[in-house]
Amino acid sequence: MDPLLNNKADVIKYMNRNMVRNKFEGHLQRFLPASKLEVVTSLEVIRNLVVEDQELILNNQEKANLPDRISHFGRKLFAICVFQEIPLLFLKAMLDNGLTDRSLPLSEEQFDSLISNRKMVKDFTDDQKHFNTMFFKENCNESMDEETSDQLSMPIDYNGSKNLIGRGAFGAVYDVRIHPDHHNFTSNGRDNRFAMKIMEKTMDEREKNYHAAMIGISHSHLAKCLSSFTLGENYYMFYELASGDLEKFICTHPVASSEPGLTPSWLAQQLAGLAAALRVVHNPRDTTSRTSNTLGVPQSGKDKTGYIHDIKPDNILVFQYPGNLNWLRLSDFSCAKVNELNETVSGNRRSHKTDNRAGTPSYRAPEQRKGSTSRPYDLWSIGCVYLEILVWFTEHYEGLERFRDERTGKIHPQAITDDGFFYDTPSGDCLRPAVTSKISELSRKCTNELKAIADAIPLLLKIKPEERLNASQLAQRFKHLDTGSSSSTQVPFIAESLPVHSRPSPKLPVYDGESDDYVKITKPSK
Repeated sequence: MDPLLNNKADVIKYMNRNMVRNKFEGHLQRFLPASKLEVVTSLEVIRNLVVEDQELILNNQEKANLPDRISHFGRKLFAICVFQEIPLLFLKAMLDNGLTDRSLPLSEEQFDSLISNRKMVKDFTDDQKHFNTMFFKENCNESMDEETSDQLSMPIDYNGSKNLIGRGAFGAVYDVRIHPDHHNFTSNGRDNRFAMKIMEKTMDEREKNYHAAMIGISHSHLAKCLSSFTLGENYYMFYELASGDLEKFICTHPVASSEPGLTPSWLAQQLAGLAAALRVVHNPRDTTSRTSNTLGVPQSGKDKTGYIHDIKPDNILVFQYPGNLNWLRLSDFSCAKVNELNETVSGNRRSHKTDNRAGTPSYRAPEQRKGSTSRPYDLWSIGCVYLEILVWFTEHYEGLERFRDERTGKIHPQAITDDGFFYDTPSGDCLRPAVTSKISELSRKCTNELKAIADAIPLLLKIKPEERLNASQLAQRFKHLDTGSSSSTQVPFIAESLPVHSRPSPKLPVYDGESDDYVKITKPSK
């Protein structure tokens, strides 16, 4: 039960007792969570402290109106004044001159013609960040400059390298905790822990632009950027916290048959689910997909399509849920892009090609060497992943290591050595012999559900991109496999909407008839 806050001393004691302390990028943060702010700024508390303040000389009409004005326009201003024991006459002067919670953060210069007591002004501006805390909304990106960020608190418990999960070419990922009062997406039982990816804005804009275009897209086998923000020169993204990536998973589970839940049916479901997720990225307006799977782009004009261009075991995340359920999701969109679809003379629909030489050498498609690539690149890469995962599942991790060694060589005599899936011959690019042999072997070895996966691999590992299955065709081939997205599935959650279950924000008042934002974000000047 909330305490009785009848006087200023009780309120200050409550604030100090409930201040949260954490570190963001090594800097100590101290803030009053939104739910606690709501307690100390209730209309009853405001009325009690207005009556108590002996320096506040008001007529009857002002006494009746001031608490309501504070409650509607200045609850955070009120909390700052009380915390610093600043007379409420100071707060009344701010409200009378048009300063409200939505004006935060305030600079000392804004008080020049308002308050002559410079100590009060400094005390106010120094402590305003304790009550001006960032709130992260689902599917939202905010931008702020360094000056603005210095005047607000970040409710993210993150202490640099101590929270590091992994580092890639374009950024690093950290295990962080966001205070539950300051976000409106769930962590699926992870105690408000999330994966936070940080990229330098100047290094690569691809992932930021990709997420901006994909705000409306959702699939149970696709990692979803829950929210993001830009601070100074860095771009921050939040994701559900995974247990690890697929490469680490198969390494730590070398013999699949000895692990509970790692059955042929499970593997077929998960690999088919990855194909369905890729179809959503490639064909967001495909009528065979769910109607909600859009890229959040205008519905008039040319259709849009996305591609990933870095599908590999390291970029497929594994999420562990109760009942020995391991769930796979495509992730890492550092090399991804969204383009318009073009109509060819024949009526075929093709996306723009790119000369981006992204991706990991082992899983790069042959056409990448010749310059332009597009969606078929992803189909080649997912075919490579399917082949390796089936080798792991049927021959254990030791067998996968042998297969990688067997296909290691040079694409051509002048090239460096790699373990890619093709090489150059006088007659053109060909699959490496170890790859051809393994495809044939798995076609004979795999039965039941995994037979469908094995039989799709040679249709994905076609040297000519136009001969490969497209994502819709691949997903259609696996339609008979239960990917966990149908209503009859035995998976103990609704996979169709799995990554995010939104919950309402804590209830703070509506300011000036607008939304109840917790902080005012100043857009950086261009």
